[in-house]
Amino acid sequence: MPLYEQNVFFPFWLEGLHGLMLDKIFDEPRRYPLGIIYTLFLCFISVFLFRLLGGGSSLKDILWFTWAFYLLPGWLGVFVLFIYSLALFIFLKFLVTLLPRLVLK
Repeated sequence: MPLYEQNVFFPFWLEGLHGLMLDKIFDEPRRYPLGIIYTLFLCFISVFLFRLLGGGSSLKDILWFTWAFYLLPGWLGVFVLFIYSLALFIFLKFLVTLLPRLVLK
């Protein structure tokens, strides 16, 4: 019998590599209040990454926009992908600012 017919559902925040790690760390993730802790951790990471970008007023607006449209409806999977893309963007920004210094030496 499939899991959905047994009313056994895992929250979608267990998707992806981070979900596999949480599943291996905790045997039964449903026993722990990981949803709230995980959401607060995602909010902290998003604020940290936005501060690495510079933290201007337009970036604050983007942060509130993403919180309103990804976290309030419960789209944690999309918000995680947004954080991944932020980390990639910061890495690219770091490369672009570091490359001219290395070439000029």
